[in-house]
Amino acid sequence: MDLVKGAAKVARAMVACMAMLACMGIVPAHAQRVDPDIRVLRALLEKAEPEIDLARAKLVIDQLIDPTIDIEGTLAKLDVMAAAVRASAGPRAKSSEIAQVLRSYLYDAGPWNNRQPFRFDLEGDPLGHKIAGKLLTNYLATKKGNCVSMPTLFVLLAQRLGLEATFAASPNHYFVKYRDETGRWYNLETTSGGHPRRDESYQRDTPMTPQALKNGIYMRPLSKKESVATVMVDVLLDHYKDAGKPEKVIAIADLALEHYPSDIDAMLDKGYAYYLLIRDFQNKYPMPRDIPPEERQRFRALERNNRLWYEKAEALGWREPDAGADARYMEMLKSVKSN
Repeated sequence: MDLVKGAAKVARAMVACMAMLACMGIVPAHAQRVDPDIRVLRALLEKAEPEIDLARAKLVIDQLIDPTIDIEGTLAKLDVMAAAVRASAGPRAKSSEIAQVLRSYLYDAGPWNNRQPFRFDLEGDPLGHKIAGKLLTNYLATKKGNCVSMPTLFVLLAQRLGLEATFAASPNHYFVKYRDETGRWYNLETTSGGHPRRDESYQRDTPMTPQALKNGIYMRPLSKKESVATVMVDVLLDHYKDAGKPEKVIAIADLALEHYPSDIDAMLDKGYAYYLLIRDFQNKYPMPRDIPPEERQRFRALERNNRLWYEKAEALGWREPDAGADARYMEMLKSVKSN
């Protein structure tokens, strides 16, 4: 009986100790309650590359933002779209011919789409700031997209058609990388009808450092796992930034970086999350001298982490956009849309 009481006392002490450590942020990951979103994302990211279904991954992540999303129904809709492209291309079509039919199916007006093609939302949300505009189901419903939703649909359909297509990034922008039957890679700009664009064009319109190119954070085709970690998870990170949940942002960014260590978006989101925590601290204590002694260590840790993650991004070649970056980006989008 004394042993049972002793064990119970030890257990209570351990629980109290773990609670204290949790408050300090140093509880081992396995000892903490696993956040449901983290559990879902980890299951996706721990799949072997050939087992990753990008369409399902996208919808599972989007459903964390909008629980009303019908995953199976949307997958069935994608299958119907892919079947229509395959039938139009014919049984003996080469990869490049199927890609051209897919491009026309999505972006040219015709009876196959009731003369309502998918188009870039130049007037409504051209910079892709609205979370809803990045959800696949919203894009399918409205046919108005941005540089997240538009390449996403193209890649998901291309992969269902057996084409070698994936995502690539330039600063604040995603596009499609496609390799044809000859082994040649093309950049396809879905915001302007899926037409090819040269590397030099992206490097001119969305400037990137030689260091960034050397480190592969821009312009290269992403693996499926990298695509999930950055293109798809980044929408969830934006959702939690908008919701004012920086701790959640940090936890999700950590998971993304675990599987894609060069994920610039996750680094920047993590740095921004620490800024939000610093801002909350400063709202509570307007002057540094107002911070109680027992909380100063945490405040300094927040400042260090805020600097750390921006410095990590800069070390890979990322640079802070200047004041005119958004205006130049808009001009680029208008230019490619008119070509």
